[in-house]
Amino acid sequence: MLKWFNITRSLTPLAPRPVRWYSDAVVASTSQTAVDQPPPVGVPDKLYSRVELQMKGIDPEVMKSYALYAKTAAEHLDIEVGKHWTLRKAVKDRLTLLKSVHIYKKHRVQYEVRNYYRFMHFHKLTGSTLDTFLEYIERNLPEGIALKVTKVELQELPEHLRNKRSANTTMVRPGMMRGGGRGGMGMGMRVRGAPFMNKKTFLPRHPFDLTLAEMAFPRVQPAQDDSVLTNALLKRSQDLTPAAAEQTAISNLVSKVQAVLDNIVIAPGDFTKCQLEEVRQVGSFKKGTMMAGSNVADIVIILKSLPTRDCAETLGKKVEEDLEKSMKTEVVPTAEALSLSFSEKGFEISNSLAKVRCLIATLPQNMRKLETEKHLDFKIIQSHLAAIRHTRWFEENAHHSTIKVLIRILKDLARRFDGFKPLNPWICDLLAHSAIMNNPSRQALPVNVAFRRVFQLLASGLFVPGSAGITDPCEVGHFRVHTSMTLVQQDECCMTAQTLVRVLAHGGYKHILGFVENTTVANEMSVWDGVVVSPMEPAYEKPSEKKDGEEDDMECVEGETISEEPIE
Repeated sequence: MLKWFNITRSLTPLAPRPVRWYSDAVVASTSQTAVDQPPPVGVPDKLYSRVELQMKGIDPEVMKSYALYAKTAAEHLDIEVGKHWTLRKAVKDRLTLLKSVHIYKKHRVQYEVRNYYRFMHFHKLTGSTLDTFLEYIERNLPEGIALKVTKVELQELPEHLRNKRSANTTMVRPGMMRGGGRGGMGMGMRVRGAPFMNKKTFLPRHPFDLTLAEMAFPRVQPAQDDSVLTNALLKRSQDLTPAAAEQTAISNLVSKVQAVLDNIVIAPGDFTKCQLEEVRQVGSFKKGTMMAGSNVADIVIILKSLPTRDCAETLGKKVEEDLEKSMKTEVVPTAEALSLSFSEKGFEISNSLAKVRCLIATLPQNMRKLETEKHLDFKIIQSHLAAIRHTRWFEENAHHSTIKVLIRILKDLARRFDGFKPLNPWICDLLAHSAIMNNPSRQALPVNVAFRRVFQLLASGLFVPGSAGITDPCEVGHFRVHTSMTLVQQDECCMTAQTLVRVLAHGGYKHILGFVENTTVANEMSVWDGVVVSPMEPAYEKPSEKKDGEEDDMECVEGETISEEPIE
């Protein structure tokens, strides 16, 4: 039993007047003086490089309002306002107690206190200005908020340290380092030109994006009517959407398989070959971005035990047996007769109308225990767990209908043009979301504007080695999704986009969307209203073998990437 309550006065050490704690960080050690006393007459005022305010309370809205008040007060005093941030989640303190001290020894109750933190930085203050500012915000400190102030004071270097520093400077010759340095460098060893000194730093750059730079490059002419392209995109999306019969068939099969798996999770009965933790729907069926002609749904089964190949086969047979039992009372057409097949990812339940792929995974803490000979492949299980994260992120951030329309079109382009084949479904999801939502207004762009923007971004080098690209929001660290592509594939993707963006500019959208089945426009010369569009040539050349001592180009060096299995 979890109870949440407010105990502001008992936990937050607040006096009738607000209290502030000081932790001064100075450049050199000096005698401490009273903080609140003004400097004596004739004594120079103190200088502070940074002042940090740490607020602690139980009501985040009150803290947000107080932070805005402190920022406004600082601006009136001409104080430079720095960073301002807050912790994503509250810091929880839980206390577990016996509900009754006399009986029911195991019956306990939990009390929880949630504390929120907010931080603010202010730079380049004098002592008198700081005292005025702190006195002003302290007198208006709301109830239930504790304030902590950390000051970094600038002080002059002491005389004995200045003399010692000047003496050491005259003893060291240029280009030499005396004494045993880090790494075992002895006296007289030259450090100029050492390998670690000339190490290149990888600095990714974002390509030019006219949508983000619209304020700096305003339009000189009003936007043209692009309703023809909009209607064509909606028509193509409608053609790529599965028909009602296909959607009904896949929904019925998924619901039956899901019900059987849920029963095994809740009441396994005599099935002891493996233990199921949970079952998750993933992929295009769950996201609502299925393609016509690909009536496949994906379900990830997370096991408590280690996933062996025998376990996957036994579970598949158990699911098929339970499905046949549940369908005995139904009138099943011949086309809906079930069939079972196995793969390295798990097993598949299918009929002539639809297919459900059951992908086997395990708990994250079991990943280190996997053995190659006994269990399923490590990378396959890792991709199944990643599919769960991708689906969860999509439901939270990419539920807009325009994004789903653009995703279907991008998947169709990746299927028809060879240069776009490396764009897997997850890259298409992120690319469509970025093209529609990544703009100054943070509002969804029209589908015709987003469609043109996709080609502009790819043509300007969004997916090339030196580009910042699109960061995977479901992976730890700065992992760029296009690094799963080889350098040749990245060059072909950019080259294809550079050709098609010119075709699109001259009205060749029907050939790009597939209304006119002609995929050679990306590889062969074409003429549009007297304008000749020649295909681009490859820019990437395989480097020759590097010589001894020659370093790698940091723009092409990436960490180990996880190759994502294409999950529809």
